[in-house]
Amino acid sequence: MSLSYRRSVPLSELADADGWYLFWQSFPASRFNCPVPFIRSSAHMAVTLLFVPEVTSPFPSPAHWELSMSSWVLPSGPVDLLIFDDWEPPQDTFGIEVFRADGSLAFNSGWPILMLHDVATLAPLAVTFSQNYQHPISDTGALAVGLDSSKSYYHGGAEADGWMLCPGSRVEANQISVSLVPWGTESASYPSGGPGGSVAFSGYLAPGNTTMMIADTSQLPAAPYRADS
Repeated sequence: MSLSYRRSVPLSELADADGWYLFWQSFPASRFNCPVPFIRSSAHMAVTLLFVPEVTSPFPSPAHWELSMSSWVLPSGPVDLLIFDDWEPPQDTFGIEVFRADGSLAFNSGWPILMLHDVATLAPLAVTFSQNYQHPISDTGALAVGLDSSKSYYHGGAEADGWMLCPGSRVEANQISVSLVPWGTESASYPSGGPGGSVAFSGYLAPGNTTMMIADTSQLPAAPYRADS
């Protein structure tokens, strides 16, 4: 995979969502093939990039990609957003190239490829509403984090007073910290919750491992990179 998009998201674009902060951006369906988002943030922040199929009624909407980032608090500075994808970047005129048997190009040494510094698997309950996870790393100066954030955690009561959360990462001086951050407040989505509900539910609906990928960004093009496409 190679870098397909990179931009520095300023704090002014993080909207105050009444108790938490949210950033949202859409991309045309043709913009990516199988994208994987990474972020570098000084505050615990989650990032998701989902494909939304075309909707014809009652409100027509073309197929597109939806990216969202969320956090409890504002970071101390801009968020570095990187999206890697299965695509063929422009070729350098020098360096090493590798070709497939059919003559098509498989690799060019000038491509901004995804270089993984580390991969960690977090146990199902390594991150909860009251517990964070710390992954020690000696040098975090040029690292960004990608999380399998499909695991939804619910924390709340029966009468619209809770949160929907997912894992978010923060880059610290000598470690990567993972904590739950909000992505919604509709407690009507909780099992047996919402108006008229009788059971307060807190926890994961389907506990499972979370994969954390840590990318080395030191050799990648600086932001903005293809941020206008």
